[in-house]
Amino acid sequence: MKKQKKLNHYTFLLCSALLVTQVSATTIINNVYTEKGLAGSMSQTQVDKNTYTSKTQFGWNNRRVNISETMSLGENGIPVSFTTHGTSAFGAPISEKFEYNKGIATWQDTDEKGSIKDDTVNFYVAKNSSLTLENARLRYLIKTGKTQADVYPQGPC
Repeated sequence: MKKQKKLNHYTFLLCSALLVTQVSATTIINNVYTEKGLAGSMSQTQVDKNTYTSKTQFGWNNRRVNISETMSLGENGIPVSFTTHGTSAFGAPISEKFEYNKGIATWQDTDEKGSIKDDTVNFYVAKNSSLTLENARLRYLIKTGKTQADVYPQGPC
């Protein structure tokens, strides 16, 4: 009976390890360096087919950047929702969101908000630089062979 329990326990662990391997997210980590060495990192995780998160943490001199982002892509590879929170290099709060739903694009940050009715979703350009949005835009342009894309609040990029 004792051997059976051990065998079941090891079988469970093995199956759990295989399952975790199959459903685990893909993460890319970029280290950030200054002339003094490693300053921090920027990471992006693909949670599922259309959802990405990122974390940016680095510092130099007396500045510290700490930003978290979440983004969901539509079927065409263009973001339909985006949120970011954190602190900028000079200590200002970062709080920004974008959403495209049923033909309406809305955005809001610490200084302004806006919306526009639009039959096709465009890329959103965040007030603060965004690892997830920039990567999504680059993947879209490479996949489609385009050299520019329309963006919100409005204009080509």
